[in-house]
Amino acid sequence: MANNDNLLLSLTPSTPRANRWLVASVGLHALLFTGLLLHKAPKLSAVTRPGDRNGHNMLLTWQPGESSPAAQLQSKAVPPKKKLPPTPTVPTPKQPAPTPAAPSTAAGSSTGTGNDALGDGQITLALELNHPYPKPNLNSLPAGTRGDVIVDVVIDEKGHIAKSTMAHGLGHGIDETVLATIQQWTFQPATRNGQPVSSEQELLFHYERG
Repeated sequence: MANNDNLLLSLTPSTPRANRWLVASVGLHALLFTGLLLHKAPKLSAVTRPGDRNGHNMLLTWQPGESSPAAQLQSKAVPPKKKLPPTPTVPTPKQPAPTPAAPSTAAGSSTGTGNDALGDGQITLALELNHPYPKPNLNSLPAGTRGDVIVDVVIDEKGHIAKSTMAHGLGHGIDETVLATIQQWTFQPATRNGQPVSSEQELLFHYERG
């Protein structure tokens, strides 16, 4: 028993300097052990930024504790635009040439048809100036007869009847009397754009025998 106590005393440092080294060694090992427990391996974190108008993506990678590196621009390959074939030109069909209008009859010339007052322009009708009413003898008609005498006339540019056509008559010499009387009629001629022209009118005469 005495030998064991002597051995323990020999292993235990007996000086203050040895005691300080022992405490320092124990503290250093404790700090290293604590650092190992708290230390974590650094992780890389990838941050994806939205692309720009050309379809590029911004990829930023950095490590904690270090300054962020400059962003790298990664461009997506843009396929070339296809050239469209030229649009074929369709020839425009030729329009037929307009048919020239027939020359109008000069003012003051008489055609005898009465159509000069037709067509475009400012038209005025012929007006009666002197028009004695035909008074045929109706005694030749049966009692109670009534009817109309209708005459189509062409009035020239001087206001005279150039042509007369019986459209409906009563006979018995009455139609002849009407035709002879209207030849005395005069008119203010029709005009087109202020110029006298020939025109056509229908004259109607009504007769009754009581």
